[in-house]
Formats: sequence, structure tokens, C-alpha cells
Amino acid sequence: MADIERYPEFLPGWKYARVVDRSDNFLLAEQQLRAGLAVFDFHTKALLEPCCGIHITANDGPFHELHIDWSFTPISVVDCRVAVDLGLTMKPGLVNGALQLLLETGSSELLPLFERRARMLYSRD
Repeated sequence: MADIERYPEFLPGWKYARVVDRSDNFLLAEQQLRAGLAVFDFHTKALLEPCCGIHITANDGPFHELHIDWSFTPISVVDCRVAVDLGLTMKPGLVNGALQLLLETGSSELLPLFERRARMLYSRD
């Protein structure tokens, strides 16, 4: 989930993602989304809590406030339950409103896309 630089490989609309600062439990990333002809550049901060969660925030580019909270709960020795909570407020603007609609409607697909990616990377089959 914290492999931000691979987002463009499996998340629709993500055209660019690069980690620009990293410490033990913190990542700062530059990202770019495209919705039609509109391009949105922004930075995210990710707080990593190994085996528990990932907390992502942004408040630049088109976002007044963005948070994505991932939580991981063990359910067996080899399986865990994953949940995601997404909240966002866009800066005013017609184009930003279009991006908000895209992200809100696409958020229901966020977890399945990450699940598919995890199965591809970690499946024991």
C-alpha cells in the first residue's frame, strides 16, 4: 500500500507518483492526477504504522483537505482485514469539482484495486 511510486500502474487517473522524502515511518510524495484534459499536481504525506495502518494527508494542489486512512486488522496468522476511509474537500473551482466527483465515485473502486494488486504481489497460489 505504501508503494506510492507504483500507483500509476494500477490506479486510474494517476499519471505520476514519486517519493521525495522518506524516513522510518514517514513519506512525502509528489503526485499527479489527470481527469480528462485537466491535470492536478499535489503532495501527500503518509504516516506508516507497520501492521496497523497508513494515514495519508494532502492540502495543496486541488485539495483543501484530503485524508485516506487505511487500517489492517489480523484475522488469522496469514490473513488480515483491510479497511479504508477517504475524506476530501476540494478548493473552489469548476475543474476541481470535476476531480472531486471523479474521486468520490472512484473511491468505491479504491479498495478492490489495491486488493487485486496485493493478490498479484503476495498470492501463494
